[in-house]
Amino acid sequence: MSLAEFLAWEERQELHYEFDGFTPHAITDGTAAHDLITFNLRKVLDARLTGKPCQPWGPNMNIIVDGRARYPDAFVVCQPVPPTATIADNPVAVFEVVSEGSTSTDLIDKNQEYRATPSIQRYVILQQNRVAAVVFARRGQDWLSGIVAVPMESCNCRRSIWNCLWRRSTRTSSRRKSHPRLLNRARVTMDFTPSVTTNPTNHRTPRAISAGTTITY
Repeated sequence: MSLAEFLAWEERQELHYEFDGFTPHAITDGTAAHDLITFNLRKVLDARLTGKPCQPWGPNMNIIVDGRARYPDAFVVCQPVPPTATIADNPVAVFEVVSEGSTSTDLIDKNQEYRATPSIQRYVILQQNRVAAVVFARRGQDWLSGIVAVPMESCNCRRSIWNCLWRRSTRTSSRRKSHPRLLNRARVTMDFTPSVTTNPTNHRTPRAISAGTTITY
């Protein structure tokens, strides 16, 4: 099946399907944890992109990457998307929340596809069972990787782990004493200019993106 054949076929289906270049795969229902994380992620992205030309989408919008069709949990596009569109062009950042059984696809297959898509500057894989993410960043011809993690003991969250994950107030205050969440610890900004902090002595050597590292999108 070709990509064009898949897209024509999927239009006649009731469910969403991804296309891995060979066959369609139905998108299965996620867990409550997965749904809550993606919901909060969209809220965080929307708050950080307010007043900027970029807008978050997902998970019901399709993107075409390296001849495949994917439905990311969230992604960002910095150009207008027609109201009737089912496919968004030129995503600049993509987010996937790891589910049981999806680790290999997210970390290997989709990683290769997103790396092969020139418009994508960042690919972020979020964990469900801890406050952590793997971040892939484009720098020239390089595709750097790093880890952002917040120790659970410092999360100070009495509820379940996924409620702690990504819980964030949109208000900022220099006097606020609450513990910053994952995006705040990474100090991620959404300017979408391809830049990432690397080892100054060897820009081809990825290093861990730890708490406090500034990543500029």
